[in-house]
Amino acid sequence: MARVADAVQSGDKRKALLALRDDAAATIEATESARDKAALINGILKIMDRLDALPDPDAGKNPVQAARERARNRGNPS
Repeated sequence: MARVADAVQSGDKRKALLALRDDAAATIEATESARDKAALINGILKIMDRLDALPDPDAGKNPVQAARERARNRGNPS
């Protein structure tokens, strides 16, 4: 999971949104408050909508190339 601050400082909107999504999801897992979970879930849904609205970075790449890049980025998310 990429650190939120690093992702935001990178200037890459997709990386920042992914880091925020992942951080919120991890926080949900550690939260007991139903009210806090509801707010976090609402935030994640908004983040996912924003991610869906961004252009697909893999558009135009062949599927093998796109899969290799995703696998490479899993090892180095920042």
